[in-house]
Amino acid sequence: MRQIGFKNFRKFQDFPAIDLAPITLLVGENNAGKSTVVKAILALLDFLNSNVANSGFNDKSTSILNQQFYFNKSYFTHIGTFQRALYNKAKEDVITFEITFDHYKFVIEVAGDREDEEAISGRVSRMLITLLEYNIDFDFDFRRDIIHATFHHDPNPLYHPNVNEDDDIFRDLKGKSKKKYFSTFNEDVKFDMPISGMESYSLGNNIGSLFSIALGRINATIIASKGGDKQPMLPIAQKVAIEGLDIFTLQFLTKNSRVFDDLGTLTSFSLYSDFLDASVEYIYAHAVTQAVTYSAKDINDYIVRTIHEFANQRVPKGTPIHAFIVKWMKEFKIGVDYEIKSMGGEAHTVKIESSDGTHVNLADKGMGSIQLMILLFRLATKMAISGVGLGGKLKDSTIIVEEPEQNLHPMLQSKLADLFYSLNKEYGFHLIIETHSEYLIRRTQVIVGENYNTPEELANNPFKVFYFPSDGPCYDMVYQTSGMFQEKFGDGFFNEAGKLHMTILQNTKKGV
Repeated sequence: MRQIGFKNFRKFQDFPAIDLAPITLLVGENNAGKSTVVKAILALLDFLNSNVANSGFNDKSTSILNQQFYFNKSYFTHIGTFQRALYNKAKEDVITFEITFDHYKFVIEVAGDREDEEAISGRVSRMLITLLEYNIDFDFDFRRDIIHATFHHDPNPLYHPNVNEDDDIFRDLKGKSKKKYFSTFNEDVKFDMPISGMESYSLGNNIGSLFSIALGRINATIIASKGGDKQPMLPIAQKVAIEGLDIFTLQFLTKNSRVFDDLGTLTSFSLYSDFLDASVEYIYAHAVTQAVTYSAKDINDYIVRTIHEFANQRVPKGTPIHAFIVKWMKEFKIGVDYEIKSMGGEAHTVKIESSDGTHVNLADKGMGSIQLMILLFRLATKMAISGVGLGGKLKDSTIIVEEPEQNLHPMLQSKLADLFYSLNKEYGFHLIIETHSEYLIRRTQVIVGENYNTPEELANNPFKVFYFPSDGPCYDMVYQTSGMFQEKFGDGFFNEAGKLHMTILQNTKKGV
């Protein structure tokens, strides 16, 4: 996930797309919009990962046109209805979302009725899907049943190949193949085609199905223009050639038939792969309880669910994931090891080993230690599910953490920055952190100042801090090579402790 932006959503009329860093920190006043950004991400991923409304559609069915964007699917999103999601001063009853990944960009328009207090969804009236690698736009106009296709003759500036991308699923489309594609035309190619009217079965999520429709029609058109009895690679592309195309457009499609064949196969797979890897783990600010036994009957409790899910991974001692947990237990002065025991599969107990060899229940540790262990178990579960423990790195998995500094001593709040830095550098996690902790932010400045001493090095700094004032747009604080920020925080954040200290000094002078 590289960018997020939206219009007419919650407190923002216009939230221009911001560039997310490997470790993005959102700070600012209460009710300034930090949680709105997180809710936008969660709601968008719920939609992008959802399955097509109907497993099949044909000439008599247009269910594919009825795309619904739900505001109540995710427990963590806490939006509820279209009315609550809509900016209260919006001129139109339309919310627009924009999100960018490594290979794809999506712009989604959701229309609804602000007078309907019970509508838990809005209709997706338009969805623009951009394949960044080849700078192809498929603009789905669901109200008019039209796909506006645009093939841009210049590369997309948002596309930045990964250094190891030659080894991924796009390897056949790299180098000469891609250069040759852009050399086949010197002006944009545009044409329209219908969305509905195809015999199809969903190839996975909604987005994969929509891509398959567009690419299926293109491949069918190429085959029809060439003549012969060859059948398209995708089974959905039966007798659905696009009509009325001019000679220039047909020649462009025919010249690049191999590219579109490959895209028809690779895009469906990569969409599934990208969204699987791009799934978000949301670690929200939860209450800490001090129970000795964690019963499966209380599985709705976040702490209980975390312990059960981690225990089910059965992480052996001596493995990289176990080593990760133990290392950070020591860093945070929690203990030197842990032990989880199952009680007939119906409950678990967690004990912490101290440096002197004694064992105590996790419940008997401080609130901060309990919270940190839940954070470590949550992260370790994600590692185990993603195969990180086998030595790999996460491709694009984002962890959102809400106020991780809860219950923590200032020194441990500071150390959170080291944990997040390690998670990115060693394991490939991308992180979005909502925080009010000055100590966490200050520690990121030290890390930057110690490790990124030239402008070239600073460009690879994984941290980015966005400050949200009570009024006005958020802004990037911008790190300098010293670790200092180029911009200033709003009143009441970094300067609050200094102001109180000055007041104490003034009172001391009065006493003298």
